[in-house]
Amino acid sequence: MQRSADGYNPCPPFVRETIASQIVPAVRRGTLIDTCAGDGGAATDLARAWNLAPFFIELDPDRARQCARRGAGPVAVGSAEYAQLEGHPSVWYFNPPWDPADPDGYLEHELFRASSLYALSQDTLAVMLFPARCLDMPELWGDLTRRLDRLEVRAFPQPYFGTFGQLVLFGYGRSASAPAPQIRSADLRPLVPSELSYDVLEQAEPLRSVTMRGQRNAASLARPLPSSAKRRMPNDRGRFP
Repeated sequence: MQRSADGYNPCPPFVRETIASQIVPAVRRGTLIDTCAGDGGAATDLARAWNLAPFFIELDPDRARQCARRGAGPVAVGSAEYAQLEGHPSVWYFNPPWDPADPDGYLEHELFRASSLYALSQDTLAVMLFPARCLDMPELWGDLTRRLDRLEVRAFPQPYFGTFGQLVLFGYGRSASAPAPQIRSADLRPLVPSELSYDVLEQAEPLRSVTMRGQRNAASLARPLPSSAKRRMPNDRGRFP
């Protein structure tokens, strides 16, 4: 399983199974949202393991059709920044595309900022996959962690960390910000099966629907880009030019 040209980076099945083992399945069926769903495989498998109903958001039309063919849950097609949710998810699974040629991590940072506005509610369990370079980006790292309680960070198990260079972040959404924790690459531990034990918390207003307010792509995000980054932003089909 390899990265695609548009930054799509699907989670390998073994890592997906290891992530699944960290969460205690919901007693009452809740909901999971994946705001960068790809082909829907990860959200489908994790939702099944955790007794959750999945919702998908995917920019690329071809991958969105693959999501729909799974028949696991509703699929909203478009940029995550224009999604509108009715209710709150129990779990937010987030594995954004990222561009190794962009040293500022602009793409994954802006997708996180946009998605977290509606997906990271208080007591929502966030399960997020990010490149390890985020540890060396104070602004991105701060945004990722300030609103998370019971934060745990683990590296992909080998050989997957060597191939993908990604971390898994776990934590519950909180209503107020806290100082970003200091974590060094040298202190990272690999994710091992059934090491953690997070519960899926019941939401007072469970997620009921996802709609798209517009169909602009990620290149329309508001903050100006350096010229090198502009050349690497995805087009209307979610692919890098």
